[in-house]
Amino acid sequence: MASPEKPIIDFSYLYSFPDGAQLDNDLAELVRAADDTIDALGQIRRADGKLNNQIVTPDALSPATRALITGEGATGPTGPTGPAGAGSTGATGPIGPTGPSGAVGPVGATGPTGPSGATGPTGSAGLTGTTGPTGPTGAGATGATGPVGASGPTGVTGATGATGIIANGSVTDIKVAVPATPADAVLASKIRTVRSGVGMPSILLSERLKDLPFLEEWGGAGVVVGGTYVNNATAIAAAITEVGQGGLILLRPGLIYGTASTIILNNNQMLAGFEQQGHDYFGSAPVIGAGAGIQWMGGGGTVIEFGATNAPTFTDTTGGGIRNLQIYGANLATRVLRIKAATNAIFENLKIAYPNGGFALELGANATTQGSPFVNNTIRGCSFRNLNVFCNGNANGIYNASNGTEGGITQSYFESIAVQYGYSGSGNGVYLSSMDSSIWKALKITKGAGTNTGISLYLDGAMATGMQVQGNTFEVACGGANSVIYYDGPTSRQNKMVISAVDYEPTILKGATLTNASYPSSTGAELWYEFLGTTQSSAATLVTDKSKTRCPPLQIGNYDNSDRTILDWYEENTFTPGLTFGGAAVGMTFSFQSGFWQRVGRIVRGSIRITLSAKGTSTGAAKITGLPFASTGALGGLSLSFASGMASLIDGIHGEVDATATTFQLYTGSATGSAAMNDTHFTNTGRIDLEFTYRVGS
Repeated sequence: MASPEKPIIDFSYLYSFPDGAQLDNDLAELVRAADDTIDALGQIRRADGKLNNQIVTPDALSPATRALITGEGATGPTGPTGPAGAGSTGATGPIGPTGPSGAVGPVGATGPTGPSGATGPTGSAGLTGTTGPTGPTGAGATGATGPVGASGPTGVTGATGATGIIANGSVTDIKVAVPATPADAVLASKIRTVRSGVGMPSILLSERLKDLPFLEEWGGAGVVVGGTYVNNATAIAAAITEVGQGGLILLRPGLIYGTASTIILNNNQMLAGFEQQGHDYFGSAPVIGAGAGIQWMGGGGTVIEFGATNAPTFTDTTGGGIRNLQIYGANLATRVLRIKAATNAIFENLKIAYPNGGFALELGANATTQGSPFVNNTIRGCSFRNLNVFCNGNANGIYNASNGTEGGITQSYFESIAVQYGYSGSGNGVYLSSMDSSIWKALKITKGAGTNTGISLYLDGAMATGMQVQGNTFEVACGGANSVIYYDGPTSRQNKMVISAVDYEPTILKGATLTNASYPSSTGAELWYEFLGTTQSSAATLVTDKSKTRCPPLQIGNYDNSDRTILDWYEENTFTPGLTFGGAAVGMTFSFQSGFWQRVGRIVRGSIRITLSAKGTSTGAAKITGLPFASTGALGGLSLSFASGMASLIDGIHGEVDATATTFQLYTGSATGSAAMNDTHFTNTGRIDLEFTYRVGS
């Protein structure tokens, strides 16, 4: 057999199918193994198939084979050693020939070399890498400065570039370095800012005050108290337009800014001064934190209006607000501050003063005729804190009117509100007619001495005209003589009031009974209230209307409910019972006349004591009169607990309530049943003590 040929593979399967690279590697291993085998075979045999010459040497043969080739017999076994001779040791014989060396053992086979992996295909060239950083500038010496060339003409000034970002800085210690104006002098205690940081030299913010949005940037000008006011209407309008949605406009502290046109904020904007302690620019009591003033210079109108409701620009302003200002109507403006439509806005540290017969602070807006979506509640979730409100004459301090058109207030928070009103005219301190789910804390209403006939706190819930005041809580104190808290209408309901009577004790009055289609059985307004203080009101000062409620924290509404599972009424009071004979009481006088009643739901229970000093000249059937509620029918009774000075009684006295009336018919016993009592059963000194129970209709 001829020698085999080595295989050759000249095709790659790399791009033929997904595992082509692995197949190329496997075939390369097979070629290498075949090549090694053919090379090893060529060391043993010739191309004719016979062994290579001199491939077999004597050393490769076994001893027996070599003996056969040389003709020597095989060496026999060694015989036993004979006995030692007795003679002397003979001479040493010649050294025998050296025996043949043993065959060298075969060299172990060298282990096969592991297969080399097939060389993979050359990959595509990678992307060129980014250029490395520029090496350091050479250290060569700077050349000599050349001569200064002639100055060229001055080029046109380019536009100012945007201010770059300041990195790695910090801001501390706010003050102004060199006060240039009285306003800057006030800022000197507040606005000095040193910036510092990596790679930045320290600078004073006084050099960059122009970056703050003061009204002066738009041509505004404030004056100190006693100066001549400047009309800033144009500057204010320009500032509002430029700062845009959510913008801030600042007024310098200690200055007063005049305006003859209404300032309108309706795009989440904030108008603010800096907080300043205890300063008062316009008289009466100062308000803490109000650091700049706004002076009205026009005729009737509104100084500041927040939020818009006129189509197509009505805006439910979310956020923004007014802070740290004293706003002065100068007894000229009809409204000093009107908040028309606002959500989550902040109004704090404000003094609002001197309207001319209108409103210092008006809440809500007429939005029914402009297609506004904010008709029901235009003020929602807002915060009012630290307000000082002043007015006199016919002007109202805080005013929220509905009349079926004005937007109301809901879920808002009022805290530390001081209202001063009165002196003359008929203006009210706080008038609310469209508000629900709001909280008033630390409300102080002071009525100025004089002839004013207004109400300190007026809750006007006349639903018939779209006015509802429901579900609000108040912490209120009243100051000044003749202060009145007045609640009126069927939808002035479910309001709770804690009244401090430490300084002055207000009179609490309930308005006239009103009914309408929604509340056909309504007995009018209700108020849950309690007093704090040492001077508990007398019955003459408190509400004497029978449907008032004063039982916190139970807070039963005292309006009729047909659901028999609901306790809808609890009330108790005294009354004056009467006695008639034949429906008259001519010449009748009493030495004692008193009654007490308690109503739970529709059941009325009570006690009566009547003692005559003269029974008079009237004759006929005897009746008790003056019960607190009319009965629903002839379902109720009366019994005697004590009697004296009576005549012809049999088995005491009992009675029956007259149907749908406030009277009891009196009876005594007889042989067959009850007998009606009359004037003959009484003497001029007769006394009866009675207990009664009956059911009312509503």
